[in-house]
Amino acid sequence: MIPTSPKCWPSPLALVGLLALAACGKSRPAHEDEAIRNLQKDNPFVAQFLKLYPHSTGFFTNYDDDFAPTTWHSRIGLQGRYVLEMKMELVLDRDRKHAEKTLAPRFSLFVVDSLVKESNGAIHLKFKGPLQVDFGVDLWRALVEKGGDLSVLGIQAGADPPLPDFEKYWAEF
Repeated sequence: MIPTSPKCWPSPLALVGLLALAACGKSRPAHEDEAIRNLQKDNPFVAQFLKLYPHSTGFFTNYDDDFAPTTWHSRIGLQGRYVLEMKMELVLDRDRKHAEKTLAPRFSLFVVDSLVKESNGAIHLKFKGPLQVDFGVDLWRALVEKGGDLSVLGIQAGADPPLPDFEKYWAEF
């Protein structure tokens, strides 16, 4: 039976994490690595994210899929408690090495309440209530101008103590 209640569906970030885990072990084609380098160099939002957060991760979903939109994801773990993600749909050129068109990026800041790494390697996250902040380009620009100061998004620094092992595992979410 397919769950119909919204309470039965996992969060979008959990789904992204599951999709990323499903792709683990698959090597990327060389042209995908080239597309990543080109996007980091040519797209101002991706370049800003990388400059502001040099330890961030970045990846495509649906890179080789002609039927679903290709999406770029930049993600960083912050202050031992938060995950900031940028998503941007794009259209790649014929050789799949350059973005011909991009839509406006969307940004989300998630507050992680707890995390547990199981013996099988799976990471279970619990998010803190309704404290997800979704925002657009205007708030992103303010965040960049303030050097990544999360108070721009209404987050008080140090309000929540860092989680044990967060820094070790955030990139695996």
